[in-house]
Amino acid sequence: MRRPHISLVGTTLLCTHAGSDSIQSRDDAGSLRYPPHITQPDSLDNYLNSSLTQQTRLPSVPTPDIMDPLSGAASVIAVVQVAGQVWSICSKYYADAKDAKPEIDRLIAYVLALQNLFQQVEGLAKGPGAAKLVASREIIERTLSELEREFKMLQKILEPGKRQGILKSFGKRLKWPLQKEDVERIIQLLERHKTTLITAMNCDQMYELDYSLYMYKTNLTRAAVLHLGNHLEESYQTQEQQKYLLRLPDAEGAAYNHRLWEHEDRCLPGTRLDLRQKIMDWFEDPDGECIFWLNGMAGTGKSTISRTVAWDFAEKQRLAASFFFSRGRGDISHASQFFTTIAAQLTRSLPVLRPLISKAIEENFDILKQGLSEQWKHLILDPLKKAPARFMQLVVVIDALDECDSKDDIQLILKLLAQAKCLETIRLRVFVTSRPETPILLGFHNLPGEAYQDFVLHNIPPRTVNQDISIFFRRKLSSVKSKPKLSTTPWPDEPTIQQLVEKAAGLFIYAATIYRFIRDDKYTPEEQLSVILKEDHESPSQSPTKHLDDMYTKLLQHSVVGHQAVHMDHLAVRFRKIVGSIIVMCDIMAAKEIAKLLHLPTISTTLASLHSVLSIPENEDQPVRIFHPSFRDFLLDPQRCLDSRLLIDPKEAHITLFRNCMALLADLQQDLCNLREPGISVGDIPEHIIQRYIPAHIHYACRYWFHHFQLGNPTQEDMDRILRFLEQDFLHWLEALSLIREVSNGILMIKGLEVTLRVSWATIYLVKEVLLNEITRGNWGFVKDF
Repeated sequence: MRRPHISLVGTTLLCTHAGSDSIQSRDDAGSLRYPPHITQPDSLDNYLNSSLTQQTRLPSVPTPDIMDPLSGAASVIAVVQVAGQVWSICSKYYADAKDAKPEIDRLIAYVLALQNLFQQVEGLAKGPGAAKLVASREIIERTLSELEREFKMLQKILEPGKRQGILKSFGKRLKWPLQKEDVERIIQLLERHKTTLITAMNCDQMYELDYSLYMYKTNLTRAAVLHLGNHLEESYQTQEQQKYLLRLPDAEGAAYNHRLWEHEDRCLPGTRLDLRQKIMDWFEDPDGECIFWLNGMAGTGKSTISRTVAWDFAEKQRLAASFFFSRGRGDISHASQFFTTIAAQLTRSLPVLRPLISKAIEENFDILKQGLSEQWKHLILDPLKKAPARFMQLVVVIDALDECDSKDDIQLILKLLAQAKCLETIRLRVFVTSRPETPILLGFHNLPGEAYQDFVLHNIPPRTVNQDISIFFRRKLSSVKSKPKLSTTPWPDEPTIQQLVEKAAGLFIYAATIYRFIRDDKYTPEEQLSVILKEDHESPSQSPTKHLDDMYTKLLQHSVVGHQAVHMDHLAVRFRKIVGSIIVMCDIMAAKEIAKLLHLPTISTTLASLHSVLSIPENEDQPVRIFHPSFRDFLLDPQRCLDSRLLIDPKEAHITLFRNCMALLADLQQDLCNLREPGISVGDIPEHIIQRYIPAHIHYACRYWFHHFQLGNPTQEDMDRILRFLEQDFLHWLEALSLIREVSNGILMIKGLEVTLRVSWATIYLVKEVLLNEITRGNWGFVKDF
């Protein structure tokens, strides 16, 4: 289809010689040609300055003594209406024409600027100064007429045609009809129109003393015009910065106030007071260590404290960023997007860093693919050093660093964060929580002693911890005992509260899990409480997790098996398959998507009795997740989970997921989204179309099948599945990866096949040859994005 040629003709120019032709012309090539006495401006600011500083006089023209205010206002209204229509059409293209967004942004900015100017002209035409518009009246009216006609021409060109309208109704994206040079030409013409109006309104000494007050009120002073130019320039720079900042990967769920953590507890009033004060003292001490490391064993309440600390600092406007790691939850289970996420949050909490971080991305075009050290240096450390800000102190909160899946990344992150000690203008403090595991211990051991301060959570005196846990039980269980079915006498009584506190043994996760178990609507609170208080002598172990293990065992035996001895084995098998998959999955998903992944009609019945250990939203589109990693640790450890019916074999769980993923990949086919448009760019495909044909369970299978294969216990039959996949489904899988923008991970999986599977070089070479051949022949619809 031939591209429409843009020709905005008849643009009115301000002439400096009497009798000169005021119509701009073009040369034979269609380019703008300026009269000899007009100098083309090199920038908007320079042109606005020159239009006001030059004492340009308009030629005298035979006109009536007074401008008809109604006629002038009517012309302005007509131009404003058609300009608004052009703006509306441009806005429709904005969401679809991603490649043309900078041009659309600039065109919209100039249209809006002219609309503001039209409103000022309308006020002038209706105001007391209308009588003084003698020499300029004709030029203003003619310019408005030209603008109205040219906006109508532009509207006609931009209006989506019949074919585009039909494609839009089927979910196709609109295609921007203008080229970059066309937009530049239009903007030049609009700019000259704007200058003509501004200069015309300044002619004939319009701003006499009796009219200066009115002109001040209508913002037609020189300062207002210059402000308009500066505003447009700043708007353009802001848009350019935003374009680069939007490229920063921002890990879903990393922030302390993300929807994922909305229902997680914070410290109750009156609890953890000494510790919270200690953390605040560390932050406010100008000579304090750069890092505060709060460590403690599982269940001691580290994440609850992290959330509370983050909210406290946010309320004081001292929170720079936060990252809450969580194993098995996509991008927050690893460090690949750690520093890019911190940088993205810094641009929101500290706007002065935006131009510096944007410039760093622009100058280091592949920074998002570089290592953690380079990202820390260019995206965070250097911008903080260069920031033109007054002295301030901010904090970054990092929770559950031990749940990052790479031990090397953990130690590197600690090493890099310690470099924040050198910052002077904007001082950065880091609050970190984790279990005292070996990678963390080694990481801190390698830091200078003055770089960090540590606090061992489980070394707090038991009396203090027990007091806080008793407060928790009283306040939380008060909501349960207020239910109408319970008696009005205090429930549970104080001895029972103390018995629960003793069983908790200093573990807040024990208290939180017991509370969720007691309030379960499936049983009465009294019955649930009796299960917890029942004596159990089956676990003689004196390990630190003994009380926690006993609690999980009781809860699961009661909830999963219950009194159904006849179906006990069936229920246990189903529990291991469903819950085993949930605790080893690489990302969280909704219950209905997990069921599809496991090829089960539903998993709701199994999950219904597990609300004390799993977060199961009422909305089926929300993901299912475990409340605390200690539950996963318990189920996977045969030394802790002594009931074989509940014990999860991680290798078996992984290989089960691998086989289910392979079954889903076998159903893929060419042209997955039924586009029937080979060569289309992924960016031109509406997101809802991709999600319709590649829902969450298929997306998961494409992304993680190889991970589960690596961690499983494959048989020869599983090896055969891999070979069949390479022969029959490989290309369809690559097309799916392209559509979900995961091709780079697909390449890593292919490389992993050579190492893990030890597939013969000939087989891998054959796959690569097929891949190259198909790309060369152009048989894939996703080839443009591969």
